[in-house]
Amino acid sequence: MTAPITISGDVTVVQGDDYALADGREISWTNAADTWPNLIGAAVIVRVEFPEPVEYLATVVIPTGTQHIHLELGAADTGDMPAGQADYRLVATVAPAGT
Repeated sequence: MTAPITISGDVTVVQGDDYALADGREISWTNAADTWPNLIGAAVIVRVEFPEPVEYLATVVIPTGTQHIHLELGAADTGDMPAGQADYRLVATVAPAGT
């Protein structure tokens, strides 16, 4: 089994497949370079730029230091994806300081 995400950040998803943490197939991103903002309390979505953009809620696993985010997708999620390539971005909503 290969990881759904490559070292370069390309993600390959097969329509109808599950990408579950329990199966070790979640899609994950790690920031070892410490270039992301502090993600404590952040909401993170993965926005995929299909012809009709779709957003999926990701989970912040490690919010500081070597940060880690993962995304689980079910068969219903991937089954609804159009075939082909699409750009994606991670979008974190962080609470303002002092709130």
